[in-house]
Amino acid sequence: MSGWLAYPGTPEEHVHRANLWRNVAGDKPYVSFIHLDYLNDPKAPRRRHRFGLQTGRDGLIRELEEMQSAGVNHIGLHFRRNQAPVDESLRLVAQDVLGVFHETN
Repeated sequence: MSGWLAYPGTPEEHVHRANLWRNVAGDKPYVSFIHLDYLNDPKAPRRRHRFGLQTGRDGLIRELEEMQSAGVNHIGLHFRRNQAPVDESLRLVAQDVLGVFHETN
């Protein structure tokens, strides 16, 4: 097995799961998803729902930082619950969030 695609959960839930994975698989990737309802308000608080959350830029950045600290290597963003047009949300996430985690040259 090349990695673990884990069931969605909170950062706290992933701490335990990622540690279990590391004990048997070492540095192989641990991956999960967030069912995201991305709001245009950057300061919108995180509101949890089943398998994910509703939030804006700042809340998503905090969530991803917490996931990273929990041991999650990769996160897929699932926009099934998104209320705004998906293309606009994707543009905003790319513009305002991804750069925090990836250097651009």
